[in-house]
Amino acid sequence: MKNWRIIFILLMFPPFLWGAAKTPPTRNEILAKLYAATHRREAKPVESVRIVLSGKLKIEYLRKGNRSLLREDGKVTILYDGRRCWSNGTIGGNDATWIFQFLFALRPVPELFGNLKLFPEPDGDTCTLLGRRDRYLTTALIAVNRETGLWESLSVLHDGSTRRISPTGFFVSEGRNIPEGLLIDGEPFKVEKVEWNPPLADELFRIGSGQSDANRRELEPRRQP
Repeated sequence: MKNWRIIFILLMFPPFLWGAAKTPPTRNEILAKLYAATHRREAKPVESVRIVLSGKLKIEYLRKGNRSLLREDGKVTILYDGRRCWSNGTIGGNDATWIFQFLFALRPVPELFGNLKLFPEPDGDTCTLLGRRDRYLTTALIAVNRETGLWESLSVLHDGSTRRISPTGFFVSEGRNIPEGLLIDGEPFKVEKVEWNPPLADELFRIGSGQSDANRRELEPRRQP
């Protein structure tokens, strides 16, 4: 009889180990996997970057230091100069610029989203990180593959609207896993160009420099009467 008990315990031991291995990961474990998947060991610091997307319109993102610039079809829509952000003629949040910083692994996730919370799916392969940017009243949900650490989607909730972005594949560039294409609100975009540490003139990030009068007026902050 005792032998049967020993055999029964030995038979149950492997399933027990398998069940223990399926326990949900902690937030720090997911963050570590996400960072390792996006910033590989050979990744070097980024001082400046130029990213070009093509789809229903051409999107160009430039960053130098803590200054960012976003163009759509050649027209400047957002300019962040390190102090304030001009967005279509008004001073406001710069959601689009920090979204690019996340998509292309320019900054660590906690720097962009603050104190993240983890909502693992008990039986799924995906965990969800929730982050808030209280300054801009923005909430972000990041779906991360719990095995590979790669992000699967980014949902941004702001002012009653939701934007959803998901990658259509990844490739390695300068030690970073970055998207080869993006679905932005269901619209496909191809990553045409990523330039790491290109020489970008400071004048690009100044209000009115190299812009037409109409574009300059749009970039200038509206003055309150």
